Amino acid sequence: SSAVLEYEGARLLVETSLIDASVLMPESLFQFIGEVHLQQSGVRSSRCRCCLTPLQALIAAGVLAVPQHDIFLRARVCRNIDGMDLHLFEEALKLRRKFVTEQGQRLTT
Repeated sequence: SSAVLEYEGARLLVETSLIDASVLMPESLFQFIGEVHLQQSGVRSSRCRCCLTPLQALIAAGVLAVPQHDIFLRARVCRNIDGMDLHLFEEALKLRRKFVTEQGQRLTT
């Protein structure tokens, strides 16, 4: 089974066969932990293993420059995050990305 995550006009296919999909409710926000995969010519292949929120998954889809229909998330864990301060969450993501980028630059110099 699968579901489509949608946030701010972006979409991501989520394979829900490993989780209890009955808890997923329309118009609610969920955080997923799982694996991002590429689907090429009908064949699914592993891309990376990571922890993704709906926001991160959608951002990753754009950053990877992969057409939306070729990338999907195989969810292993999900939790409802209704009520989370999304503005604060997005700011925390920006700070984390900045920190990770700076650390990577330090390692290469």
